[in-house]
Amino acid sequence: MAAGAKVHVTGKYFTEGCDDQGKGGSSAPLQDQPVTFTQNGQVTTLSEVDSVDGGIDVTVTVPGTASRGPANLQLGYSSIAALIVT
Repeated sequence: MAAGAKVHVTGKYFTEGCDDQGKGGSSAPLQDQPVTFTQNGQVTTLSEVDSVDGGIDVTVTVPGTASRGPANLQLGYSSIAALIVT
């Protein structure tokens, strides 16, 4: 993907706590989740989003200053996707 390209990012299960035991109940959606772009050790925050019913759906732009090569896009504090800037 090119520098300056728009990227559609989605995720689910962005809630407080976890229901590993299947006991049910509702969890509060996480707020202020960062969407970051990392390349060559430099981290750029592209957006901060709130989950709605545990889901996140946002479009961000790869920095125009991104150089060719590998980079990571991270949603929240765990979901990381590798990408190649062309």
